[in-house]
Amino acid sequence: MSIETGEGKNGGLRESGDFEEMLRAVTEREYGDVSGRVVQEILRGRRRRRAAWCSAAAAACVCAAAVLLSGGHGDDARIPGGDSPGAGRMLVSVQGADGFWSPAESGGSEEFRTAMTGLAMLALMRGGRASDGGTPEFSESVMRAADYFCAQQRADGSFASDGDMLNHAVATVAMLELYASGMRPDLFTKLDAALDYIRRNESPSGTWPGSTQSGSASVWLAGALGLSVELGWKDAGGHFRRALRALEMSPGMDALSGVSGIAEKTAVLRGMCSVGNLPITGAGRNAGGGVYGLIASMNGY
Repeated sequence: MSIETGEGKNGGLRESGDFEEMLRAVTEREYGDVSGRVVQEILRGRRRRRAAWCSAAAAACVCAAAVLLSGGHGDDARIPGGDSPGAGRMLVSVQGADGFWSPAESGGSEEFRTAMTGLAMLALMRGGRASDGGTPEFSESVMRAADYFCAQQRADGSFASDGDMLNHAVATVAMLELYASGMRPDLFTKLDAALDYIRRNESPSGTWPGSTQSGSASVWLAGALGLSVELGWKDAGGHFRRALRALEMSPGMDALSGVSGIAEKTAVLRGMCSVGNLPITGAGRNAGGGVYGLIASMNGY
């Protein structure tokens, strides 16, 4: 059998044996195996990208620390002097392919993946437009996060894979705010199951298991129930009213007990559902990682 190569500087027809001899004659020095170099370049590129991300995240974490040290909540939980330019775009750029944000990729703990994804949704919906000009990528990012929650929701209604109440509460508040925007009416059934999960786990005293740590989990859970009432869900079992009474009796809840009327109390609770009221930092540990810092650096959140 022969191989036709056409007329050229190397001649016309060659037998297969001659062709193989040519290949064996090529020196390794001239055409070495490049696979090792390619792998090294890929690894170097990954290290460079990770270093750039960690630097940006570290700067954002400094801003987050300012929020926590100031003790602010809601509208008070803002970075003095404005926002971190481009934080919203950076936040979108580190979103996972499946729609979630992973704290572990930037030095945090994966146990707060659900909470960080919910917080990121809220930041992009509440503060992203003022901070970064309302680019369409923010809406797309929020929709992807909502799809992630829909896909991972458990049969019992929890958005958290381990059933954790704080993670579930943050996700539920984020999904309720998206539902309230009118952009995702299809979320009703998912939210109905999520709210039932909150009601079933509430104690007769208006608290929830694992809702210690200055009552932050209870704030988010009560905030979800209050927002649902605003959106038309009934509080037939009195779950929201019990949660309000329990919170008003807790230390540091003067802002809540200082207003009268369900609507006013619900507005206060909504303001408390912010990055400044999430018990994931302390003792030199930021379980939210760089994602938390980016969220905290967005103006108006």
